[in-house]
Amino acid sequence: MHLCQLRIFLAASFDPPPPSILLTRPPVLPRYESQHPGVTMTDDQIAQCICPCIKPEKVADCACPICADMEVIVAALKEEIGCSACKGSAWEEALDSLWTWAKALCCADEKIPEMERAGSMEPFFMRPLRCCVEADEVPGVEPCAQCLFSDRLPLGTCPCFTDMERLVTWLKRQDTIEGANSDKIVVRLRSYTGPFRELLESAKVSAKPYLHHLWGARFLRRQFHLDCDFFLPLYEAVLLVDFASAMVS
Repeated sequence: MHLCQLRIFLAASFDPPPPSILLTRPPVLPRYESQHPGVTMTDDQIAQCICPCIKPEKVADCACPICADMEVIVAALKEEIGCSACKGSAWEEALDSLWTWAKALCCADEKIPEMERAGSMEPFFMRPLRCCVEADEVPGVEPCAQCLFSDRLPLGTCPCFTDMERLVTWLKRQDTIEGANSDKIVVRLRSYTGPFRELLESAKVSAKPYLHHLWGARFLRRQFHLDCDFFLPLYEAVLLVDFASAMVS
């Protein structure tokens, strides 16, 4: 018996039920109950039918090169920026996590109209697209003048920023010779040593592509949920597709 099948049979009730289970109920359960009068299912019963290894998706689960590169850059910056003079600065707050990093580089989230889930009036908020793109990247979208990297994260005057040529080490995507006959070149994340100035420039260059990627992932995830809420089962189908990512460009 497959491990997931075994877990389904042996699974205890979830308390509370995972959010991903509850999200499937509004469009599905009323239809099921209407087709089977007198039969209903509780959240616990639904939870027992879903393998415990299945969990709600998260943006942080992304392992694409854009997210992987930004993660190692932020981690390296956090190692280099953090003297006593940096306490309470925009840099200290930004480098706390990838979430705070993205937040520090953008304006506040804005309400996106007509994106509410079925049966809910809870508004949907996202970072403005104008804060996540560069000039001429998206037709009709003018980049936000308040979200320049240098304005959001100005360089300090402390020792962390005065010696820009000091050598630091971080993971950087580089050409790597592989293959049985050393005849194959593949781009891999490998240890790299260079001046702090280069690391800082990598963060600046990668910021907008990373923010745009996060914007797209969040927008598409919401569209997926809306498709599940409002699709017409007699004429339409929603296909759930998984994918795998490698840390190779």
